[in-house]
Amino acid sequence: MLITKEREKNRLNVLENGYNITPHLDMNAQLFTEPLTMVLKSVGNRVSEIRQDGKKRFLKKDADKVLFDFNLYGVMIQIRFI
Repeated sequence: MLITKEREKNRLNVLENGYNITPHLDMNAQLFTEPLTMVLKSVGNRVSEIRQDGKKRFLKKDADKVLFDFNLYGVMIQIRFI
């Protein structure tokens, strides 16, 4: 399935105070023009800020997960914890 293959191409570096996620997606930029939504489970209320390309990303917190949109052709996504 395409989504599973693309999900496995992302790189996650775990830091003491957060995550750095680098998207490595080989998707056709002419076909895929909208941002993707990432779901992080089991981090819930610990996330304080998400940035990509120097801009804060809007995030939706739930009890056990965080959802946010990201630019799949952008640079590293920085996620910081409280």
